[in-house]
Amino acid sequence: MATHSAEATIERIAREHNKPFSLQQLADLGQTTGLKKAQVTKAVDALVASGRLTAKLEEDSAKLKLLKSGTVLVTAEERAAVEKLLQTNLEWWRKRRSMFKGIWSTISENLDGKQSALFEEAGIETDETAGADLAEAERLIPKKQRRL
Repeated sequence: MATHSAEATIERIAREHNKPFSLQQLADLGQTTGLKKAQVTKAVDALVASGRLTAKLEEDSAKLKLLKSGTVLVTAEERAAVEKLLQTNLEWWRKRRSMFKGIWSTISENLDGKQSALFEEAGIETDETAGADLAEAERLIPKKQRRL
């Protein structure tokens, strides 16, 4: 009976938090309800065996087996659609960046102070401050489709 209540407690914790846990994290949370680590381990094993809980390693090994068997996870059509969407978004990024630079240079011609200080004061986030790199993003597109 204690095993059943331990299973119910661990399942309730996993469902309430809805995030992946390590066994140690579940043991720590189980201790708040009076469960020992051995009880938590047995409960987790039973929940995984019954399919009510999924073990991360099992998911990863299943994906790895799928990839090793040569199964195609993304069809050529899906890949082409994603690449086209990426290329479209990168073109918009390039255009908007160019438009902003043109507008900003006109506005800031006679302004005093450093450009970075003005950007910070106005709340403008540049690619550099956001950690975004257009050239790096463009490398994601296959060479045959890149804009020259």
